[in-house]
Amino acid sequence: ERTISGAVSFYSASFKTAIISWFHLDKDFLESPEFTSLLIETLACNAKAHEEEKVKLFAKIFAGFITIKGSQIPYKDGFIRIVDELSPEHIKVLALILNRIKNPIETDEILKERVQSQEISTELNITNERVQAYCEQMIRYGLLRDWGIGRLDYEPGSYTITGYGSEFCTFLLSSINEQETI
Repeated sequence: ERTISGAVSFYSASFKTAIISWFHLDKDFLESPEFTSLLIETLACNAKAHEEEKVKLFAKIFAGFITIKGSQIPYKDGFIRIVDELSPEHIKVLALILNRIKNPIETDEILKERVQSQEISTELNITNERVQAYCEQMIRYGLLRDWGIGRLDYEPGSYTITGYGSEFCTFLLSSINEQETI
């Protein structure tokens, strides 16, 4: 029953985006073997998801891939695997880091590149230890890097987003924002 409910949520969110973006769909991509492969992989990952928020993430990212702009992204299955492996809280932490890097509150030019785990902890109401664990997991995926490594006064808990992390998060957030403006 959970799988059927998740599939319905997935299809509903995917098709809602697709219908709204109908004129932005990459029709060649829809007929490609890559589309079929991504559909099967996304549905398999979605079937394992038990959080409604994660089901919606799969739907939104998949719907984003079938647009002209989204179909041009290389290694789309990597994005799907990341969503599969990470929790919605991980994604919130990543989005906050991206936002802070783009809109820094620091005035020191060097420190503008990093966000401290304690700031994230306070803003998202997650323990500092959990934030650091999430960030360490995201480092393994190449989404973040430990900002303090190689610095003389190294202390754990300072992170910055990588180019790949920025690409992933920007794509995911743009897919989500398109849905929310509907």
